[in-house]
Amino acid sequence: MGVPSSQRALELCHLHLAASAVRVCIAAAEANLNLKGAKFLVTGEPLTPHKKREIESAGAIAIPVYESPRRAWLPRAATSAYDK
Repeated sequence: MGVPSSQRALELCHLHLAASAVRVCIAAAEANLNLKGAKFLVTGEPLTPHKKREIESAGAIAIPVYESPRRAWLPRAATSAYDK
């Protein structure tokens, strides 16, 4: 007999908006699913303390990822000065 699916750890990493990650965690809790070990890379909006608590209450981990639309050119600009 295996471990019931409601008790298995889900060790995955997902990239979501913070609000979407919260919805996934709420749906998992309603379905009696264990998200312990799941990691949500949340981006696109602030990870508020309330959203972080909602994600963590499902056993998952919230990891904020902040990006800049200009990040793509930053490394090239930094290295181009050394190319001359």
